[in-house]
Amino acid sequence: YDVLLYDRSIMYLVDAYYRAGAPEKARKIADKMVKNINDEVRYFNSLSEIMKEGTDLYIVQQNLGALNMLVNSAVQGGDTASSKKWMASLQALSREVPMPQQRGPAQ
Repeated sequence: YDVLLYDRSIMYLVDAYYRAGAPEKARKIADKMVKNINDEVRYFNSLSEIMKEGTDLYIVQQNLGALNMLVNSAVQGGDTASSKKWMASLQALSREVPMPQQRGPAQ
């Protein structure tokens, strides 16, 4: 099964695998998504402030929301190791992403 990393709806498949008692399949897909989310958010964080102003912060926040859903699915599926690892990633990424109200006004 090939994961379309830009398609966030795939996280519902991860949740379904956990609910069906197939944590290995869920983890395999989710690990790919988590890596992609990490890469995208780190890329955003690497941009200069001027470049960040021209970037849609909503996409970054959607990524963090997707990662949060994967954490919750792992917790509910009893996959403690993955949920802890992904939560640590979520917390680390979230520290560097401003909330919309923290960004300066559009120039």
